[in-house]
Amino acid sequence: MDVSRNRKLELENSMLRQELHKLQLEHEINRMQHEIDEASMRLDMLASPPLKLTQPHSSTNEMDEM
Repeated sequence: MDVSRNRKLELENSMLRQELHKLQLEHEINRMQHEIDEASMRLDMLASPPLKLTQPHSSTNEMDEM
């Protein structure tokens, strides 16, 4: 194998490694953003007032009967 061919392969290898590293970083950023979004939704749920479940009843009649 001649030197120029070897050099071309080294450059290609270097470019592919850089691209792989870039894709790995993008994947890590996306994963972390997903975790942040999930944590944010949980915090929003915890910060919101609790849901009041209304049950059918007559508020004044029950008190009058007691």
